[in-house]
Amino acid sequence: MKPITQVRRERLRELLAEAGTQVAVALRIGKDKNHIHQWLLDPGSKGARNIGSASARLLEQSFAKGEGWMDTDPEAFISVGEPSQNHDYRHSRAARPTAPILAEAVKIMAIDEEVNGAYPPLKHAELLLELCDRIAAGESSMKLVAQATKERQGERNGTQGSNAGR
Repeated sequence: MKPITQVRRERLRELLAEAGTQVAVALRIGKDKNHIHQWLLDPGSKGARNIGSASARLLEQSFAKGEGWMDTDPEAFISVGEPSQNHDYRHSRAARPTAPILAEAVKIMAIDEEVNGAYPPLKHAELLLELCDRIAAGESSMKLVAQATKERQGERNGTQGSNAGR
């Protein structure tokens, strides 16, 4: 799963294509064109800035997109075709997390949301699946809780935390 900073930058590029220019995007949201340019820079580039949650919501409202649109990776929902009528659900179970991993991911999400507030439903589901993958890869639950909290607090302050893979 892509980090939220990358998803937001890609979504900003979609809005840029819709608006035509960085100036048009800037005028629409009431920010300087240089601000838009800084959001589009690759992370690590001099002057690069991340799009915080408040700015993401402003962009969504200004371009009549649904809440959470800026946080949703469009590539994650590319259809692979219609399922066959003979689809056997047991064949898809191999890709699912085990019950203990899912239970641990649910605990981490509960702690994060208790401290930082609830995610929108789609974002909640995406992050839950990401946590399952990271737990299965051997990452520490306590480390994941700390990363999630640091990132969310960074977003509230207009900066990006450790990114926690989100």
